[in-house]
Amino acid sequence: YQFLYLGTRGTGTPCHSDVLGSYSWSAQLAGKKRWRMYHPGETWRLLDGTGEQCLVDCEADNDAGFPHAKEAKWREITTSRGDIMFVPTGWYHHVWNDE
Repeated sequence: YQFLYLGTRGTGTPCHSDVLGSYSWSAQLAGKKRWRMYHPGETWRLLDGTGEQCLVDCEADNDAGFPHAKEAKWREITTSRGDIMFVPTGWYHHVWNDE
């Protein structure tokens, strides 16, 4: 898959893993992007009570629909102009365009 994402400050993508078990490379051409990355072993914590729907907003209060979301461990990475980010297969991530 080949994508070109453009976004202004305050936009981003909700929590997801890449399509069809793929992986991705992201080259930051301008601005800054913040990534919240979840190891595949944390995926079950991001699912709703039925184990089917994934958490969408990582910063919202998700107690009701996502009982284990607050327990999920994550790493935050910021990419700036010229950085290249590799997103491995199966890693859920939420992305914010900060600049």
